[in-house]
Amino acid sequence: MTLASLRSRAGAALRRAWEREDGNGTFELVFVLPMLMGIFMTSFESGYLMARQILLERATDLVVREIRLGRMASATLPEMKTAICDRTVILVNCMSNISINLQRVSKTTWNLPSGIVPCVDRVDDIDPSVIVSPNTPSDVMLVRVCVMQDAIFPGAGLALGLLAEGDNGYPLVSVSAFVNEP
Repeated sequence: MTLASLRSRAGAALRRAWEREDGNGTFELVFVLPMLMGIFMTSFESGYLMARQILLERATDLVVREIRLGRMASATLPEMKTAICDRTVILVNCMSNISINLQRVSKTTWNLPSGIVPCVDRVDDIDPSVIVSPNTPSDVMLVRVCVMQDAIFPGAGLALGLLAEGDNGYPLVSVSAFVNEP
């Protein structure tokens, strides 16, 4: 068998394989299935993220309302954390992943705190220093809540853009304000 005949036989085999029509659906499936799975995972992650965010916003508003109405007049940060976490059933490990920042807003300058809301750093196991401004009647208080939550599909879709560095979680932030009634 010469090299030329071997080449012609290999070429004929490749041509026959190329012209075959059985297994055509496999080719499309290989290209379309990953795209469809990516869309599914992104949709599911987005819906779950929105449900978590809405429940965190609602819980924060309910707790701030309780404070505003005087039902939690001398609430401490651990009591606020417990009250928020009790009202959010969908957040996983809420008590260990929540941080609350409570600051007084100056009524002369109305400058709001700048920067990112401090969140729990689960990689280095750091709980951020929480600012609690002493408050007096008629003070405007700003409550900023951050909860770190794990992504359902951390390596795909929406989660790739949301994840904190070195962690499988993303921060959920809720902000509210109230006035201390005299």
